Amino acid sequence: MAAVELPRGSFPGTDYRDAFFTVAVNRHLSSAQCSQFSIVDEQKSDDESLAPQTVTLGEKEFSATNTFEGKTTEQSYARYYHRFENGMCYEVALGVQTAGYGIVDGLNAVDRDDVFAKLEPMLTTIKIDESEKPVTDSSAQPTTSAASSQEAPQTSAHDISANQR
Repeated sequence: MAAVELPRGSFPGTDYRDAFFTVAVNRHLSSAQCSQFSIVDEQKSDDESLAPQTVTLGEKEFSATNTFEGKTTEQSYARYYHRFENGMCYEVALGVQTAGYGIVDGLNAVDRDDVFAKLEPMLTTIKIDESEKPVTDSSAQPTTSAASSQEAPQTSAHDISANQR
């Protein structure tokens, strides 16, 4: 539905490659399926996947977890937030990818907490429009949800906003 990426040069002199904030909607998952998360492949990771926790973002509760994947010189860190509402599964993902630390002279490891600190304020702006329920008539055409921001008008009854501050 929506994606925001921090510029590549956001953390100069570090192994920072990119960071992102994404919002997705899946209309085909049940409430139980929505709260499930992928398991980290332990052969590729020195970190364990955490069981989902309940966190409050704005006025809504989400299931949340962290993941890590990678090898010595390339790593990916992600934080996932799921919420089932209006018959749909909403997923918000924040991610940081690094590359080159230890093989490129003069390159320092980026402080992942600093990167996530730039992404996390967007979490508090998430708003799920509850004004209408999804169409359940099988003969009806599916609608496409769209992300909206303060600059763009809402285009669907199932919009989710991820506005930057």
